[in-house]
Amino acid sequence: MTQQSYFLYIDKTCEDCKNLSVIQRINDPTTQKTLGVLKLDVDMKQLENFALNALINPDDFIIIGIGDENLQYSLVEWEIVKVPNTADFFVVTEFEGTYPGFYFSYITNYSKMFTVLAIQSLILLTGFILLIYIVMRNITKVTDSIASPVLSLKNDMREAMDGDLAVRSPQLEGEFQELSDAFNSLMEQLEIQVEDIRQAEIDKSDLRYEILLTKVNPHFLYNTPNALKWKVESISAYELAGSIEALVNYLKSILKNDSSTNTVA
Repeated sequence: MTQQSYFLYIDKTCEDCKNLSVIQRINDPTTQKTLGVLKLDVDMKQLENFALNALINPDDFIIIGIGDENLQYSLVEWEIVKVPNTADFFVVTEFEGTYPGFYFSYITNYSKMFTVLAIQSLILLTGFILLIYIVMRNITKVTDSIASPVLSLKNDMREAMDGDLAVRSPQLEGEFQELSDAFNSLMEQLEIQVEDIRQAEIDKSDLRYEILLTKVNPHFLYNTPNALKWKVESISAYELAGSIEALVNYLKSILKNDSSTNTVA
């Protein structure tokens, strides 16, 4: 079996080969002479996708076996003289010819494709991580926008429970503004009511003081004439003492009578 290497590429200018599905021209790499036109006489339905799509990758190559000859060709105009890199990833697709002794193998190098896929995967992974970061950041923002007003309102309520009726909730955003307004309105009403109760207690205390004075003054007036009576009796002024006693009895009746008016008999 002989091994030969040639340039091989698709010839789209061959007038005599327009009816052929796959047309390739073989050139001698030394003399650059055209050795002939090769028709890959295989199952064209199987080869069609490769001929139209896959046979554009310069890293791919084909092996054609005709009888005892095993010819290796590249898809572009340079000769394949090196052994394929063992680190590359190849996929071999074999086709059977229409007559005995002919076979066709198309070997695809997917190494670059996997490199591109690796880069794309890295880009996708980076984008996915970035997306997760953005989502988590937005979730944190939303959570803070909900938790922060609630905590602020909670602290204001705690201050109110400790007795600070002057506390007011700051202006909040969104639906929390209604809670803030309701809390502030409640605190204002409580402050007004507490002030009313405090003033009522002050008025009540003043009234008690006035009532006490109204009771102390008659007792003072009652005790004073009594002392005068005793003094007059000590000097035997009985007629004056009788008048003073009558005044004392009148004051005593006033203290016992809750009416606003008193009659003198």
